[in-house]
Amino acid sequence: SNQQRQQAFELLEKIKANPSETVKTSLRLVQSKDPRIQHYALHSVEVLIKMGWDKLDPGMRENLKKYACQLFSNGSKLQQHFLREKICDLVTQIALRDWPQRWGNMLPTLYNLAGVGKPQSDIMLNFMVLMIVRNLASQIIAFDPNVPEKRVREIQKGLQASMNPIRFLIIGLMTRVLKTKDSGGNFRGKAIGLCLEAISAVIDWVDPSFIFGPDGSEAKMKEGVLPMVVQAFNIGDFSAAAGEILAIVCQKKTMSKFNPILKMLWVPVLKTNEMVMNAKLEDPNARANLIVGVARPLRKLIRNHMDYLLIPERKSMRFHLFKFVLKLYGHDLIAVAKAGCETWIYIGRSRWEKAIDPEWREGMLSKLLETSLRQITRRPFVHETSEYETEQQHRVASSGLRSQVQMLLQILARKHPVQSISAIASSYVNTLKRVAEAKNKDMFEKAINELEGHNACLEHLTRAVKNADAAGMGKINAGLGGILRGLLSLPNGIPSSALIHRYQAFAMIQPLYSENLEALKAAVGALVAGVQYRPKGQEAVHPDRLDRDTKVARRRALMSLIAIAKKQRGKLVTMFGHLSRVVEAAMKKEGNLRDEEKMQMLECLIPITNAMPEPQQQIGFIMAIISNPLKKFDQQAEAFRDVDSFLSFSGMASMEAAASGKARENRQATWWALDLLRCIFRHTADRKPPLGLVAKLLPPKRISILLMLAGCCNKLLGPQFMGRAPLEIKVALEETRERMLERRATLGLSPERSELIRELHIWYRTTRACAYNLLGASATDSPRMFYQVANASTLGRTAFADLPTMPPIYLKVVLDQLLPQFLSSYPLQNKMLASAFEELLGSVMSALFSRLGRGWSEHVSRQAGSSEPSSSTTEADEIRAVSGLTDATRSFVTGLCGLLAVQHGVSGMRFVRNTFYPVTSTSGQNNTVDKKSSDDSKKKEANPYVPSEAVIRRSNLVVELILANPKLLQLLMALFMALMIWPDTPSNITACALVLRFLPATLRVKDASRVGPIIMRVFETSLRILSRLPKEVETSQHGSHIFLLSELYCLLVPRGMTQLRSLLQSIPGVTNQTVQELEKALASEKSDRAQKKAFKEFLLRYIIGTQANAGRCFAVKDLPEGFVATCKDLNSRKNNRSGNGGEEADDSLDSTFEWLFGR
Repeated sequence: SNQQRQQAFELLEKIKANPSETVKTSLRLVQSKDPRIQHYALHSVEVLIKMGWDKLDPGMRENLKKYACQLFSNGSKLQQHFLREKICDLVTQIALRDWPQRWGNMLPTLYNLAGVGKPQSDIMLNFMVLMIVRNLASQIIAFDPNVPEKRVREIQKGLQASMNPIRFLIIGLMTRVLKTKDSGGNFRGKAIGLCLEAISAVIDWVDPSFIFGPDGSEAKMKEGVLPMVVQAFNIGDFSAAAGEILAIVCQKKTMSKFNPILKMLWVPVLKTNEMVMNAKLEDPNARANLIVGVARPLRKLIRNHMDYLLIPERKSMRFHLFKFVLKLYGHDLIAVAKAGCETWIYIGRSRWEKAIDPEWREGMLSKLLETSLRQITRRPFVHETSEYETEQQHRVASSGLRSQVQMLLQILARKHPVQSISAIASSYVNTLKRVAEAKNKDMFEKAINELEGHNACLEHLTRAVKNADAAGMGKINAGLGGILRGLLSLPNGIPSSALIHRYQAFAMIQPLYSENLEALKAAVGALVAGVQYRPKGQEAVHPDRLDRDTKVARRRALMSLIAIAKKQRGKLVTMFGHLSRVVEAAMKKEGNLRDEEKMQMLECLIPITNAMPEPQQQIGFIMAIISNPLKKFDQQAEAFRDVDSFLSFSGMASMEAAASGKARENRQATWWALDLLRCIFRHTADRKPPLGLVAKLLPPKRISILLMLAGCCNKLLGPQFMGRAPLEIKVALEETRERMLERRATLGLSPERSELIRELHIWYRTTRACAYNLLGASATDSPRMFYQVANASTLGRTAFADLPTMPPIYLKVVLDQLLPQFLSSYPLQNKMLASAFEELLGSVMSALFSRLGRGWSEHVSRQAGSSEPSSSTTEADEIRAVSGLTDATRSFVTGLCGLLAVQHGVSGMRFVRNTFYPVTSTSGQNNTVDKKSSDDSKKKEANPYVPSEAVIRRSNLVVELILANPKLLQLLMALFMALMIWPDTPSNITACALVLRFLPATLRVKDASRVGPIIMRVFETSLRILSRLPKEVETSQHGSHIFLLSELYCLLVPRGMTQLRSLLQSIPGVTNQTVQELEKALASEKSDRAQKKAFKEFLLRYIIGTQANAGRCFAVKDLPEGFVATCKDLNSRKNNRSGNGGEEADDSLDSTFEWLFGR
């Protein structure tokens, strides 16, 4: 009855409270015939050991050890396997606390009870001994917060000292179970699996004799566990598990000493791979996992021990191996093909000449190219045959395979350019014939899919043929000429989807144009015609209403034309006059081109002018095409004075005004001038010597107009205009084209009105982006003139206005195009300029902080299903908004990284330097200080990622300015803490690195009371965040916070910031005594590195993993009170602002603070 159950429960709870009664009750209950009661009896003792072992007196501990051994000796009599597992867990829990220091005879006792090594030993007890060993070994590679790091090291030493008897135990058990057939209960399978688990737990750190035998000789080889693993590898059910072990073994460099063992591995590993390849499994996912898992040891052997096969006597075995790897590469399953492709990439890079004999090379190359052409073709997703569950997973994996194939093709083309290009050219021509001769839709789509794959191959092959000799280039050009003839011979009536790939291919055979002017003329002529292409029956249709494929084909022709103009400008300059006339005729023809196509037709001429021998000739052409658009743009200055004038000028006040002819003319004039300027600056940037076009074309007056235009564009995104704007205008101002199209489709508008929304959307985005691009170019090329017009106050009112309410993608434009130039080039010659710089920098950081808070608030309200307006958006909206805001955040972080360049020679800054500036590929160094070399003739390596001395000086100056301004320093650190809690891993990591950037500078501040509280808040914030990051997720964030905390604690506590010790006591389980023990451990370590390692172990013990299943569950309310106070103090900044439109921003900032810190 329920009453009896309740009485029994209360009785058992009383017994649990008394350790001696628990043991006595367990002794009685374990004799029951009911396995459930037996399980409870064992579990109660296990709980006692786990929760109260330290509270037991020594006599009770010894009695429990004897009791555990008694239970173990009766293990073979138990019928249920889970009871034997529970006994092993009980013994393991005692061993984790007392072995080997206070229970040194545990293993000898268990060996004696099990009869290990004796002819008639109890196989079940042998099995249980190995299970205990497996449990102990697993503690070394697994994480258990209840087991201190010191105990883990002691257990590892104990296992190392006992490894010989453990080896004989595994070999004996495996020998016995491999000889027997399973007699029910699958004991044979469990025993083999347990042996493999035990080996896997120790394989990374065990002595080589455990694997290879005492001396690695062929005679003593059987005394190692490797032969047993190989036997298990040949058993289908254990191939994957044994393959994991063999893959680790094959990575060990010590194996190169043991030729007999290598021979023993090569043959069965290859044989097992062939067997698994032919295995028939209905589930594609299971089949892919099995083949890839079994192939791991083979791939490790190829990478680490290929030398064994390179001698002539093993030639046939080598050929057999490559034949199999080729089969692996050609497999229908994507994961398997990727494994084969990765292997061929390694062979092609490192072993091609040595491993591939000349007699095979041509045939092997031909097979590889044929397989590559097949694998690079996109595969449709078929759920029944794909190893992936969703089409998205299938598409991502297919793209990954395609990237690997392209890499392999580049490697092959560098080694054998003639054969590679000839093979692709022959196949390409045949594919073009199939496209032209396709008789139905299925045949055509299949041929188009192959053509798209061939284009992907051709693009990477032609990049790799630069080093071919004259004879080779002749054959290569012959192959490319065949492709060109095939492209030109395609009939005009083919669908536009084929023309997309046709026009793309013209830009991929550029090596041919370098030697053949006629081919270049033919390609350019075909592309110029392609820009004006119209399908049959659409000759009179307006270009804006052509079908989608036709528009894409025309755009692809334009892109190829511009690409050829960049590469072949030296040859095209001789026919520049003819091209100019063709372009002019195409642009003047009524209804022939869209506005953007006209711009790009003109753009293709600009790169060619770089080849003009006389700079004045180039400048003359540029001035001829830009003078009239700039004249019109200058006349529009009054239209950008305020928002109302801008709305009237552009027609953005209403759809009716936007549709008027005058508004269209105004918009086109603005867009034409700005986009043409952007094209000119972009395509002439590499002209040597520089033409100085930025200063010529952007004088102070024009810079002022651009600033006003940027300010007007920003005002349209603000709440004042958005609150009164018509719905269609709001749709036109959407951040992305996709979102605009989605919202437009829900309005049910006429085609004319829908097209007008698209036109306004393109115009606004292009105009705004061009304005910021041109402002950034002026700030970079002529900073003195730029900042005479664009002082800090002006920038705050115009280009940097309304940042807190700006949509993320539009915010990213500001942060990408103009903010880096402002941070790196704003003049700081005197206190007045420095003060203005600090003020504007503070405004921008406040705005971004506010935007982060608002974005997070919207994100959380959507998750909670709030009734606020933002909650009505779809999941796609949420993903788009969060990803857009994340991109904008990363842009700001990138700007800060560029501003706060890392100075060299600072102790403890290596991590930060590596975060900002990647190492070079040849030296592996990224230090700005060149090491002295004994070879003076050797050319020093130039690292483009390392900042110059001028950049470092500028960086240090800005850091000093920030440190000297308490409010700015508070704001910056608050922003860093906000980035730490923002759910974006790169921003989180970089924020930790940027805090460390300030650490050396803060140590030089004389007034410690000014920076001490801030450092305390950062430390506490990082500590709180780290405590909420479980070990199973976001491991990269673990590393950044652990490094940050270690640097702060180990560097600042010895310098007197002892308050950090009190923060450690806020961690659950950490007492004053614990902190004192930590201090003693740190004091005993002599080097900084050892101290930081000791502190890291402390964090791992008391923080990481304490919430193993919690997920990322911290919020702003979990941050320290000091952080809240810091951010609320920023309200005082509004009193110091000087007329930069900050009142509205401050209001939004207040609301953000209210949400962030009022929870």
